[in-house]
Amino acid sequence: MAPRNHACIVGIADTSLENGRLPGGATVIQIQARAARDALALGDEAPYAIAIVELAEGPRMMSNIVTDDLSRIAVDGAVRVAFDAVTEDITLPKFRMVEVS
Repeated sequence: MAPRNHACIVGIADTSLENGRLPGGATVIQIQARAARDALALGDEAPYAIAIVELAEGPRMMSNIVTDDLSRIAVDGAVRVAFDAVTEDITLPKFRMVEVS
């Protein structure tokens, strides 16, 4: 999943894009977790998990799963978006596991 400005679908001529609000729900499709020793540059963000999540609306994206316990992350697990304001100009969508009651 290489980063790009818009979806590339062969055979579709309409490349118009729209911004809009989405509910924020998603499902974990794939996980790559890293222990603290692998992430020294991340400081207090280690350990960390990179995942491909499928949004409730269908598209998939790569992001971080924010958690203190990597063992809680599971394929097919429900997650919810949590925006991280990295700088004044940059905000990243990250995800947190949904609490199951």
